[in-house]
Amino acid sequence: LRDELETAAEGPGGRAITGTLALGLLCALLIALLGAQVLYHERERLAVYPELSPAIERMCTYLGCTTAERREPQAFQVTQRNIYSHPNAENALMVQASFVNGAGFTQPLPQVELSFRDLQGALVAVRRFSPQEYLPQGRSPQPVAPRDVVDLSLEIEDPGARAVAYEFRFL
Repeated sequence: LRDELETAAEGPGGRAITGTLALGLLCALLIALLGAQVLYHERERLAVYPELSPAIERMCTYLGCTTAERREPQAFQVTQRNIYSHPNAENALMVQASFVNGAGFTQPLPQVELSFRDLQGALVAVRRFSPQEYLPQGRSPQPVAPRDVVDLSLEIEDPGARAVAYEFRFL
């Protein structure tokens, strides 16, 4: 192979090497362009990877595109919770809880699903609450930084004596 390359470089076929190098460079450029195109069109799915997120943000800044906010609602964890009878209303409960963003990135507030179950584990009642419903009065929904704590406060109708267990889920 080495002898053939030297012979090709010395003789009239010297242009063949230049053509091959040019063709190789063109192929490399087209592969890079294809990679950029995949990155652009799949940016929503690829932005969840911390290694790719900065590159996608730079690309979108340059091209004027947008990406959806990163969300990982299952990373939120309840740190404190308390449900008790409402002091001023019959057949009502007060729900107070705190949860923390366990993800390594800032994300929007989740919807909170509160479900009640009976002794056999059958669902008695369930409801989803938006951030506007569970945040303390006057507080607007803001993205939650990693390890930040959010306080939840709700007044709900009592699901009855059958409801003996409850669960919080983040959506």
